Amino acid sequence: MSRQSTWAAALFFLLIGFVVGAFYLWRMSGDRPPTFVSEIALKETSGLALKNPSSIWVDSTGYLYAVDSGADQIIKFDPRGNVIARWGEKGSAEGKLESPFAITGDSEGFVYVTDRENDRVEKFDSTGQFQMEFGTHGNGQGEFGHPMGVAVDYLGNIFVADVENDRIQKFDRKGKYMMEWGTSGNAPGQFHRPWGVAVDSRGLVYVCDTYNNRLQKFTNEGKTISIFGSKGTDRAEFNLPTFVEIDLYDMIYVSDTGNHRIQKFNSQGKFLWNYGSPGIGPGKFDMLYGLGLDKDAFLFVADYGAAKLYRYKLNSHGLSLI
Repeated sequence: MSRQSTWAAALFFLLIGFVVGAFYLWRMSGDRPPTFVSEIALKETSGLALKNPSSIWVDSTGYLYAVDSGADQIIKFDPRGNVIARWGEKGSAEGKLESPFAITGDSEGFVYVTDRENDRVEKFDSTGQFQMEFGTHGNGQGEFGHPMGVAVDYLGNIFVADVENDRIQKFDRKGKYMMEWGTSGNAPGQFHRPWGVAVDSRGLVYVCDTYNNRLQKFTNEGKTISIFGSKGTDRAEFNLPTFVEIDLYDMIYVSDTGNHRIQKFNSQGKFLWNYGSPGIGPGKFDMLYGLGLDKDAFLFVADYGAAKLYRYKLNSHGLSLI
């Protein structure tokens, strides 16, 4: 290759690197808080209202599933916000619920709900038909003390935040116990009432260590990778973080419940923005809990205290973040 060709090739790759780097910086610098779009109300003739919505999951086709913890029900909305199904009633039999708290789903469209007072996880199909359950009260393997958060990885493994036992338990897709990690405390890998749990595209696990006011990041097998956050009201500080959600770019969204705001971080834990203030209405949160994300860059929020579900549009120079 001639010297001229070598210089041309070097210049080409240098320009490519510059363009990619500039695009990344432009995108990150343009990442800004979301814009309020609408409240999602129950559009039914029955006149029923939300009582205490605690969690949201959005499937790959845009259908939204919400846990109404106060009503012991799951409510399914179509992409337009119309209620198309609801199931659950107070009880301990199969398919019944008592203070359900968190919801998630897998790639096949099955839905998993933490049935908090019954100390179990229940699995349903997309129409609400009961499929299976696992768990009972206790502190042994596969037992729970008020399970809260639940997440599913790309292999179908299920992760449950076992709050009173200060641990995360991992199960296979059939609900068979696999492993656990965590003990009571504030050292790395320890917890004080972990609530929310989420899994990113690589299978890494994020846990809201709620009463330690921090977020912990682990491998799929529970080895600590990083920790960020401390108690406070400043950027990247928390006051009872309860739920965590991860988008397809592995950006992290945290319900900073005691500070009445949502905080966003990149996958390395770098702070990007926060949004919200105390109150009820657009941009305000009373008792902010669950978060949900869809493929069209909408962020859904469950406000447990205000008994409302909200929809926001994520903003970043018009780019879809999820």
